[in-house]
Amino acid sequence: YWTNSNWLRVAQKDVLKAVFAGVTKRTGAIMDRLLELDTSYLTGGIYRSYGAYYSGLPSMFGKDLGKALSFFCHVVDEPDYCSDEEKVPNADEYFENRSFFVEFYLMPKKQWEDAARILQSIIDDPIGDKFPFMNAYSHEHAQELLAEVQKHL
Repeated sequence: YWTNSNWLRVAQKDVLKAVFAGVTKRTGAIMDRLLELDTSYLTGGIYRSYGAYYSGLPSMFGKDLGKALSFFCHVVDEPDYCSDEEKVPNADEYFENRSFFVEFYLMPKKQWEDAARILQSIIDDPIGDKFPFMNAYSHEHAQELLAEVQKHL
C-alpha cells in the first residue's frame, strides 16, 4: 500500500512523465492486488488511491471521473452521488476519505456547493482519538481546499 501511495504522490508532480515511465501500469497492478487482499486497510485507503488515480490521469491516458466516483463511494456517505456500494467500516471517521472525494471528484466536476458542505463538515467534526494525526492534517487541508472552493461560490 505505502509503495503505491508514495509512487502516486510523486507522480502527481508530473503526470505525463509518470505515465511514460510506466508508473501508472505498476500502480494499477499494485492497486488491483490490494483490492484482492484487504479493502479495509487504512480505512479504505485503496479506494482513496484508486479514486485519486482515475481522477488524476490525463484524459488521453484513462482519466475517468465515473470510475473515480465508484471507488470513492466505498468510503463516503453521499447518497446524492453514491447508491448502494458496500462501505468500509468507520470510513467517515477518517477525514481524508471525504477530502479526497472533494479534491479528486467534486472539484474537478465543479460541484462547489457540495464541496464546501463536505469540507465544512471535516472542519466542524472533532479530530478524535482514532486517527489523530491524519485527521489533524486533513482538517488543515480541508481549510485550504475550502478557501479555493469559496472562490467559485
